[in-house]
Amino acid sequence: MLCLPPTSSCSRLQYDIACATQAHRSNIPRGARGSVSRGRRTSAFGGRRVRPTEPLRSARLELRRLDGGDAAFVQFLYADARVTRTLLRIQGPISIEEAREFCRTGPGGDCRFGAVLRTGGDPIALGGARRHTESPGIATIGYSVLPAFWGRGFGTELAALLVEFAIDALGALEVRATTLRDNPASARILEKLGFAVLEIDAREVDSRGAERRVTRWVLHGRSRLSGGDRPARPT
Repeated sequence: MLCLPPTSSCSRLQYDIACATQAHRSNIPRGARGSVSRGRRTSAFGGRRVRPTEPLRSARLELRRLDGGDAAFVQFLYADARVTRTLLRIQGPISIEEAREFCRTGPGGDCRFGAVLRTGGDPIALGGARRHTESPGIATIGYSVLPAFWGRGFGTELAALLVEFAIDALGALEVRATTLRDNPASARILEKLGFAVLEIDAREVDSRGAERRVTRWVLHGRSRLSGGDRPARPT
C-alpha cells in the first residue's frame, strides 16, 4: 500500500515483537521504538483547520502524530524490501535525514501517524491521510505495516482508523486509495472496508521512474463503512 515529523539514538537492543506464534524476535534500533507524539487532534492542514476528533483508537491500535523522534522507526520500516516493494513513492532504504523529513507534515499538509500497540505502546506501522487541495471533499489514505504483523488484521484496523480520520477530521465525502496490481493483500483490506474499484490496471510512475500497474479505489461517505468494519472502540 502506498503511504500517503530531538533525534533518536541508533544503538541496538533486543526488541520483542509479538507475532502469530509469539516466538518472533527481531533486532530493532533503540531509536526505532520512537516517541510517537500524543499531539492534539486540531492542526493546520493545507491552509485549513483540521476538525478536532477523539483520539484515534481501535481495540489494539492507537494512532499518534509523527514527530522527529520517530525518524528511526520510519527508517527501520522502509529498510525492509518487503515493505518498499508495495510502495510507489519509496523504493528502497532511506537515510535518517530523509526519515526526519518524512516525519514532518508532508506537501499539501499530509497528516502522518505512527500506529502503536495499545498494550506496550510499541510502533508497528505508519499511516497517512491527505485532503486534496483542489478537491477538499476528497482525501487519500495510505499505510505500511511491519511484516512481523502481517496477516493478523492490523492493516484492516489501521485503514479503518484512517478512513474515520479522513471523514471526521478532514471532512472528506470521498476517500481514495491506490494499490499495486501485485499487492492483493491491500486490495482485500480495502474490499473489507467497503471500497469499490474506481480504475483498474491504471499506470503510475514510481520514484525510480518505472511504470507500475495500479488499482485505484474509492469509498463514498460514512455509509459505506459498515458498523461491523468500523474499528472497535475501547470500553
